[in-house]
Formats: sequence, structure tokens, C-alpha cells
Amino acid sequence: MQFTWRADLYRRLYDLALHQGVPVHHGHELVDVRDSGTGIRAVFADGTVSEEADVLIGADGLRSTVRRLIDPQGPRPRYSGLLGFGARVDGAGLPPTGDRMYMAFGRRAFFGYQTFDDGSGVWFANLPHPYATWGQVRQTPNEEWLRRLGEAFAGDTVPALDLLRRTVPEALVTAGPMEDLPHVPHWHRGRMVLVGDSAHATSPSSGQGASLAAESAVELARALRDLPHPQAFAAYEHARRARVERVIAQAARTNSGKAAGPVGRVFRDALLPLFARLGTPEKMAWQYDHRIHWDTAVAA
Repeated sequence: MQFTWRADLYRRLYDLALHQGVPVHHGHELVDVRDSGTGIRAVFADGTVSEEADVLIGADGLRSTVRRLIDPQGPRPRYSGLLGFGARVDGAGLPPTGDRMYMAFGRRAFFGYQTFDDGSGVWFANLPHPYATWGQVRQTPNEEWLRRLGEAFAGDTVPALDLLRRTVPEALVTAGPMEDLPHVPHWHRGRMVLVGDSAHATSPSSGQGASLAAESAVELARALRDLPHPQAFAAYEHARRARVERVIAQAARTNSGKAAGPVGRVFRDALLPLFARLGTPEKMAWQYDHRIHWDTAVAA
């Protein structure tokens, strides 16, 4: 497994876009679009209007404005019952795990961690919790969340407490509510199309959110390379929908185990050995060994 910090990935992509001459503008809130029939313009809250383009691609995340413009009655994000937390620890105090990340179901929460040769490490936790917005989660001080996480992992055999004790409050990342979009009926309309989380947000439990977004971006680029935009959008959706919704459903099943109650935990723990034997690399290849044949032409 290759570990990459999301901020580092964003910075590499951002720098690559600038290097390729792609202009980037910040501080503009999309509110509407204008389709002239031969092109499309984005309209922003401050009254500015973009230059006309062939298509508008909505890569604007879980609460996508472009998705709302395509389908005002579209679905809202679904809460998994879990809050997400994580941190980087400079002195993990544990031996390196190599290319492995260890994950475990605790009695009251889920924990994962990986440690590196330089002594640092990273951990994440999924804490069952009533729904709270990201803003509400941030209103609780990091010190309090670390205390609650410590209570959740008290008595568990995973090294959660050791890593929590070595985490300074300023390093805690509060990802907030873990949500997904099981099914988005409309991925495109006219000259607008969705990509990434705006079309197929999966819970972080899949570990595939960034991968699926990159895959979809490549497939959309292939389709637009070979076809006019109406056929390209349809071909792109046809190539992606079944795969991404299968990943979303798989992550939702994982979340149900992480948020299981006392009775559910008994059944989950009893069945885990069976799931471990059945979950061979060959059976999981569809999810983690996906290939896109860039040079193959896309048919309408």
C-alpha cells in the first residue's frame, strides 16, 4: 500500500495544473449557469460570469452546487452513524509497519494506524455518534475529542491509547460526519456533468474516495476525447456507475459493522474470521486492481 497525505496530493495536482497553464481562480461561489446552446457559462455570487466553455464539469464534492443545478430534487448525503478523526504523530513509539496499515474493531469504536521508518505514524478512528454537522463537531475542543476517543478505546488491545496519548490537540484532524451518496440519478444534463464525490461519494471506510475520483476523471477525459459531449457523458456514466455504486455499498456494509450495537458486535466478531478467510486478494481485485485502457477508443 502506498501512503500519501491528501494535502500533498492536492498540492501536486494544483502545481501540475498551473504548470500546464490551467488558470485557477479562488473565492467565487457558483450559483447558476447559462447555456447558450453552443456553450455554457458559470455565474458566481458576486455577479461575475465566466468565459464560455464547451462543458462545465462539477468536481465540487459531496454538497455539489453543480449536482443541484443538474437535478434540484437530487439526493442529500446519507450519514453513516460515525464521526471520523485522525492525526499524524511525530513520535509514534511503535515499530514500523512497512507497507501495511493495521485496522481493528474495538468494543466501542474502530481504529487504524500505520507507522514509518522515521518513527512517525498516522492513525484514524471512527466513533459511533448521533449526527452532527462538521461545524458542530468543530465546536467541541480537540482536547475533549481526544478524551472521548480515549474512553472509547479503554480496555481494547489495539495501541490506540498509546497513539492518542502521543497526539497533541493541534494535530487532531476532525473529519466530521462520515457520509455517502448511495445513488445519484442524474450525472449530467445539457453541457453539465459530475465527477468525483459530486457524482459518487463513498464513505471514507472504502479507502477509495480519491481513487474513484481519479478514475472517473480519466474516464470522462477519454470519453470527451473521442465523442461529442452528449454521447461522451452517457458513455462515461455507463463505464463508471456500476463500479462506484458497488464500492459505495461495500463501504456502507463496513460502516454498519463499525457502528454496531452490543448485540451486533457479538455477531460481527463471531463472523469476522469467516470474512477474513473469504476476503482473499483475488476476490477483492475488482476493487483495488482496476485498470483503465487509455489508448482504447470510447464507443458511443
